[in-house]
Amino acid sequence: MKKQAIVLLCAFGCLTASGEVRLASVFTDHMVLQRGKPVPVWGTAEPGEKVTVEFFGQTKTTVVNSSKHWKILLEPMSASSKPRKFKVSTTLNSEFGTMNLTDVLVGDVWLCGGQSNM
Repeated sequence: MKKQAIVLLCAFGCLTASGEVRLASVFTDHMVLQRGKPVPVWGTAEPGEKVTVEFFGQTKTTVVNSSKHWKILLEPMSASSKPRKFKVSTTLNSEFGTMNLTDVLVGDVWLCGGQSNM
């Protein structure tokens, strides 16, 4: 009986997680997106699902390909120190179908590399 319950719980867990929309790991709360340039946003979800990204007054939609990948290109934005909500959702009506990132800014993004005394 215990084995049947465990198998049933594992199967249920796999079913509920299958429709999850995911962003690439570079997209998190408190991030800064580059101003003045198109901003690519990408991730994974179930093939055929429609994914919508809402940010800074823009709403863009795409369809997930057969490899479970999706990509949306946001239009260039002006710099803003106002924290905004970054929303990604799919056509699924479940808790896994929406991601909300908070405290997202638009500004200059600098990547630096070199020695420790830089």
